[in-house]
Amino acid sequence: TVAGFAAGGEDVRGITVAGGYLTIEPGGRLEGLSASAFNRVRGEQVGVSIGFLNYARHLKGVQFGVINYARNNPKFLRILPLINLHF
Repeated sequence: TVAGFAAGGEDVRGITVAGGYLTIEPGGRLEGLSASAFNRVRGEQVGVSIGFLNYARHLKGVQFGVINYARNNPKFLRILPLINLHF
């Protein structure tokens, strides 16, 4: 999926590219690759996200960005610069 500014939904699979914002609803799932300035996954992320700011409530994969937040990581590893991961 390619979007001008924003993309999202409850369950998204594959490659998603949005200029500004990608959102996954609470309880939803992102599987694959997402590239956006702000990737906001309020459910489960399985795969890779690339952006300025990445947020995942439950991460099974890798985040690349300036600020990366994985809520299911231990407290001292939740917010990391450049890269964050959880498997």
